[in-house]
Amino acid sequence: MSIAGIVLAYIPLTLEKRFPELVKKNFFKINRKLLYNLVIFNLFYSIFTIIVMLAESPDVIIMIAIFYLIAMISYVIRLRSLFKKGLSFLEICKKLPDETIELK
Repeated sequence: MSIAGIVLAYIPLTLEKRFPELVKKNFFKINRKLLYNLVIFNLFYSIFTIIVMLAESPDVIIMIAIFYLIAMISYVIRLRSLFKKGLSFLEICKKLPDETIELK
């Protein structure tokens, strides 16, 4: 949960560089200062949550670690199956559907 929050915290900062046309068309605009404040708050909250979970019960962290390990193994299996079919996962992720780009 909060481990994913730490990883996902920086994604909003990269959206403007990767998809500038979608950011310009975005209905819900957040200025950069507020966005940075939200990202920093998310990081601190996620770290605090991890510390609290460790203090409460280390078993919870072990279960979450097992869950993430299973997710990583299934990700690698999926990448290999796509590679065997001649597809590149990174190329698929770089392409946006036309419906997304043509927002009005």
